Amino acid sequence: MSQHSEFMASVHDQAQADYDALLLETARAADKEGRNRLITEAVVTKALQRIENQLGRDTAASFERWARCHLVSRATKNALTFWGMVLRHATPEPPPFASVPPPPALVPLLPEIARQVDGGRVDWLDAELRRLAPPVSQEERKLGLDMNSDALVLEQIALNELTIKALREIALHLAPGERAAVAGWAHAQAEALNLPGKVLCGETYLRAEPPCADWPSALPPYPSGRH
Repeated sequence: MSQHSEFMASVHDQAQADYDALLLETARAADKEGRNRLITEAVVTKALQRIENQLGRDTAASFERWARCHLVSRATKNALTFWGMVLRHATPEPPPFASVPPPPALVPLLPEIARQVDGGRVDWLDAELRRLAPPVSQEERKLGLDMNSDALVLEQIALNELTIKALREIALHLAPGERAAVAGWAHAQAEALNLPGKVLCGETYLRAEPPCADWPSALPPYPSGRH
């Protein structure tokens, strides 16, 4: 998608303009929540259709899944963030504080998981974003941020992508019963770290398919007979 950055920037700008215009047109609507939902749906559908027309349906569908995962679904973002914390905690040798022993089936995979979610890679990413990002604004400092807010979003997306790769690695190598054991262990490990284990959502994200792949698409279906 990076090779189409100018086009995607134009899609964003047009979507923002469409959203603002529709918001102004419906300013007197009684049901503000319902209005905002309908406006968002209309703007998103139009933007996805632009991407489909320019880059193809597969690209539009992939972008839609990516955006749902990293920008839209708070439950997905939180689950991936906590899964990443649990997996990073499980990989050092010797085990750190508050460690819950992983199930036997997971142990042979820990070296590969460590490469996926390696703390050194995380530190490098953080340093690079701090080096390249614009300075922190006064408003951001008032909110307690020590990094540009856009850079923070990019950092979390990158970390969650690493977590998705690690979860896929686990899912591809373990049987269903073993995956269930890993989900139970992750819940216990999260609780030991004072994280709400339920946010991991059990085995929902412990699979080979990308997150949100089974969500209904906002893209309209192909007309009958079109492939």
